[in-house]
Amino acid sequence: ALMGGWRFAQLREVNQRLVDLDWVKVEAIHAVDAGTRANARRTMELVIVTDPARRAHIRERIEANKRSISESLATLDRLIYRAEGRQLLQDLRQRREAYVASFSQVSQLVESGHREEALARLQDDTLPALDALQAPVNGLNALQKQIAAESARQVLATADQSRLLMALLAGLGLFTASVLAYTLTRGITHPIGQAVSLARRVAAGELGTRIEVKRADEAGQLLAAL
Repeated sequence: ALMGGWRFAQLREVNQRLVDLDWVKVEAIHAVDAGTRANARRTMELVIVTDPARRAHIRERIEANKRSISESLATLDRLIYRAEGRQLLQDLRQRREAYVASFSQVSQLVESGHREEALARLQDDTLPALDALQAPVNGLNALQKQIAAESARQVLATADQSRLLMALLAGLGLFTASVLAYTLTRGITHPIGQAVSLARRVAAGELGTRIEVKRADEAGQLLAAL
């Protein structure tokens, strides 16, 4: 029972890690990817839109996305523990800095009225920076899928081992119960068989028959009485 409980505790631990850590990291990576792409689209809108009120609204949404991305990166920084993942995260931060600097320049050019120059900067620098940013994001996605697959395999392996252990324990319990039942039954039937044999010999006239009584229980008392 203790072994079975230990195996199921392991199973709960792996499941908890899968839900509380691995899935949270997947969501954070997705938030970084989605937020970055959304800001690239809004930066293009910023170049196209001429209405000052709409431009102000677009900038507000860009800033909100930047805060959300920063929070997701902080989550990843707290939860990613593998060296490969830490390296990818560092690369992601560096490339994001370059990307943010580029589309910030585009926004400034738009604000100062240099629309054509902003469009050229967007095409020549901002969009390539976005493409470069996708490499570590895709790498983190692939790594997290690998970790999730490993956790899933560990769950299945632990479950299989737990089932095997429980089957072995059940078999051992059945064997122990069978041996105990045989011992108890033998302890009752053997002295009764001796008593029956003695009674038959006495009934046949063998009055000199002797039997040594080594038990103090009811079966021994029956033999002593005979």
